[in-house]
Amino acid sequence: MYIKDRHFSLSDKTWNINEAKVAIQEIATDAIQHLKSGYLWPSHPLDDDASSHSFYYGTSGVSWALDYLCREDVADIEFNLKFALKNQLEKCQAELVNMPHTENASYLFGDIPILMMQFQLSKDQKLLDELASKITVNNSQPTRELMWGSAGTMIALTHLQRWLPNDIRWEQAYQVQSTKLMNELQENNEFGFMWKIDVYGKQQYFLGPMHGNSGNVLSLIKGRHLLKNSDYKEFCEKVMISTVRTAVTDHKYANWPPIAGKTDRMLLQYCHGAPGMLTALSELPADINSEFDEVLLKGGELIWDAGPLRKGFGLCHGTAGNGFAFLKLFQRTNNQIWLDRARAFAMKAIEQHRQAKILFQQGRYALWNGDVGLAIFLNECIKETANFPTIDNF
Repeated sequence: MYIKDRHFSLSDKTWNINEAKVAIQEIATDAIQHLKSGYLWPSHPLDDDASSHSFYYGTSGVSWALDYLCREDVADIEFNLKFALKNQLEKCQAELVNMPHTENASYLFGDIPILMMQFQLSKDQKLLDELASKITVNNSQPTRELMWGSAGTMIALTHLQRWLPNDIRWEQAYQVQSTKLMNELQENNEFGFMWKIDVYGKQQYFLGPMHGNSGNVLSLIKGRHLLKNSDYKEFCEKVMISTVRTAVTDHKYANWPPIAGKTDRMLLQYCHGAPGMLTALSELPADINSEFDEVLLKGGELIWDAGPLRKGFGLCHGTAGNGFAFLKLFQRTNNQIWLDRARAFAMKAIEQHRQAKILFQQGRYALWNGDVGLAIFLNECIKETANFPTIDNF
């Protein structure tokens, strides 16, 4: 049900709130100390594209995270976000021509989040016009997933609509993209109601939140206040059926393959497997489908018993991302055991982070794969909340 060699056992270290606070400050201070001219950070050997300025693993994601930690009052640093974004916007826009799916507007790899941050700072209405022009490109584009397609811009639209409820453009664009997405949900005899994801030249029933069905569901969950109650209720019922059908289960555990029905490589991390499925789907209503409720809990049990990930400590495929699943289950059930488990993973992730710094002689400056994502997870463990960065808040 998962690859045991990709995980290891937890240490006996107990939760220490002061150590978590110290680790957050260490991460933020280290990022400032290693900031280079042009608001760049040193590349990391484990990152494929160290020069990226994307939100996902580039400089703009680190900038957002540092500013967020300051806004949360958990990092004492000096960081000029305005000047950082000016340089990063130009660099990011230059990169777009070489990205996959250039016909789409991408939330995690495009310039949309940089423009959003610039608007937060300046309140310049011209930035809103530019954002509307870019985001509505996805009103008609076929890529249905969070990283490159309409699910990502729908997340962005929920933030914009929350900031500017009287600006009807954001709700209108969300309605167009959500209607198209829901209309393209098709019934599959084996798996239930699914989208066939069109990404990187392939069409597959991907399941995870980054490229798959659960990411599309997440974009509709976050904008549920903009949907008709009856439509959303029917949609939730369909999603719960497909979540149960695509799970691989036994009497105690549950996991999901990267692609529905293809169980030859069962990963257990945020981007593929139970951690991401739980994190994405945890806000679906409880007590409607008992099998769905049970399979989420079984997924949580597997994440716990499998242990932290050897691959790293970050969000997308690391211990912090797996720990977020526990925070989401704590939010869903109000059962203290899930918070305790999240905090146990947090302490291990701190240890992994410090070991990695010694090994590579540097930090890993990225939001989804690196240090600042861990810092945000630690802050959520301290607050006893479950806000996944850039998805649940901005």
